[in-house]
Amino acid sequence: MFASRSLAGLAALSALLLVPPASACLWDTDTLWQERQAWPGTLELIVGKFPRHTDEFYEHRVKDRQSKLRLHAAGEQEMTPEQRAAAWDDLAVALDKLGRRDEALAALDRKQADVGEVGAYETAANRGTVLIHAGRYEEGLKEIDRALALNPDAHFGRERIQKLLVEYLLERKGDAEKVPLPLAPSDAETNFAVFLHKRGVSIAEGRKGVEGMMRFGDYRSPVLLEALGDLLSTSGKSGEIDGSLPRRLAGRAYLAAGRAAPEAREEYRELAVRPLAWQSEDGKGIDFEDFSQRLEREFAETEAWFEKVREDEELWVAVSPDPDARFREKYGVAVLRVGDTSARPNSLQAQWSAKRSWALDVAVGVGGALTIAAIWGLIAWRRRQPNGWDAN
Repeated sequence: MFASRSLAGLAALSALLLVPPASACLWDTDTLWQERQAWPGTLELIVGKFPRHTDEFYEHRVKDRQSKLRLHAAGEQEMTPEQRAAAWDDLAVALDKLGRRDEALAALDRKQADVGEVGAYETAANRGTVLIHAGRYEEGLKEIDRALALNPDAHFGRERIQKLLVEYLLERKGDAEKVPLPLAPSDAETNFAVFLHKRGVSIAEGRKGVEGMMRFGDYRSPVLLEALGDLLSTSGKSGEIDGSLPRRLAGRAYLAAGRAAPEAREEYRELAVRPLAWQSEDGKGIDFEDFSQRLEREFAETEAWFEKVREDEELWVAVSPDPDARFREKYGVAVLRVGDTSARPNSLQAQWSAKRSWALDVAVGVGGALTIAAIWGLIAWRRRQPNGWDAN
């Protein structure tokens, strides 16, 4: 009998943060692993349905990396400088994800004191990002410049877009005490897409950079969501809305920004209306209330799905010696889709595993049948020739 196999559900990677005024890229053990995954869809990034950890997981990572580094310092566990540098980066990123930014900066200082210039790029990139998350933009830019000097192509060039986004934010902020939200209201003459175009950066490059910052930084940042909406709804050549652009995604990005920054909800709603105004065959636009409710259902689906991730990670932290490995074993190269609530894995790895399992079942079944047939054939032959081979 062939074994029946059920496919397990997938989930994701998270840091539930208070929304900072801006967000950027961080670099830790997960980053290289995530770089190999297919980029999730833009809608999935907007609502947060992509592989991400929970706060509970990051709390575990803080304790785990601190423990390893203490054991090394006490001479009870050998670690190479590269291993220590990676542990310090993991610790700093986990602390930043938990909103403990002063501790994250202190961890990076201790990393530099411990391993010197080992992992110097990661130190600068992480310090710059943590400072930006803390609202210390000018200090953060200096560190990002240092990181770019050390490794201009890291993160597939996303740090260049990160630097430009912070410069754009500072330009829009001016002398104000707080960052204004939205950065570019509906009556503004420019937005982030136009800002990039004037500096010779394509819409595609900008979008890739912003989506990367959402994935590795904070997908709920209103600044990032607004920037994404600008890039999805604006032609870099003319500064006007292009009929071929994904307006429904742009509208979702703006509404999600308002969801993350309730004090600016109405302003972001106005931004969302513009790209949606002609999004229908009759030219009358779409039902905005229905559109908003659809987005809320997509958020609700994501939140329900993420609760399953929380259950998994709480279990792994409690009983597994290596929660990181358990996470990767289960989720692999997960490709998640809004609207898919089947709880089936949807990745090349999962599909290959299923095919391999089916092929193995077939091979075992056929092999077993052939073995049984051979045994019965041998028994029949022995009965005909009880003394072995015929001597005639």
